[in-house]
Amino acid sequence: RLTITSNQQGQAGQWTVAHKKQEINLPTRQVQKGEEIFFVLDMNGQLTSDNFNWSFIIKHVDEEGQLVRSWDSISGFHGPLDATDLESDNDRRLAMVDLCHVLLSSNEFAYVD
Repeated sequence: RLTITSNQQGQAGQWTVAHKKQEINLPTRQVQKGEEIFFVLDMNGQLTSDNFNWSFIIKHVDEEGQLVRSWDSISGFHGPLDATDLESDNDRRLAMVDLCHVLLSSNEFAYVD
C-alpha cells in the first residue's frame, strides 16, 4: 500500500498494489515553502516478504504547466557512485550479511543435522 500525504495539505491519495504494476498520476498540487511530502509504503498487514520494487518521478511545473525540473528515483536517489567506495571491505561485509539474511529467510532453506 502506498500513501502520499503532506504535513500541510493532508492525504493526497492511497493505493493498494500487490503483485502487479500500477501507474499513479496525481493532479498538480501547489507545494508551499516548508511543506513536506511523504511517500509511505507499508505491507498492508500482509507481510510475506520485505522486497518491493518501486520507482517514481516527481515533476516541478510552472504556472503554465511547463516542466521546470524533475526528480527520478532510479537515477537520482542512490548511494555513492565512486568505484572505490563500491569495492570497500565494509560493502562486501554488508553484502554477505544481506545474503545470509536472504538464505535464512528463504522458505526453501534446508536444515542439515
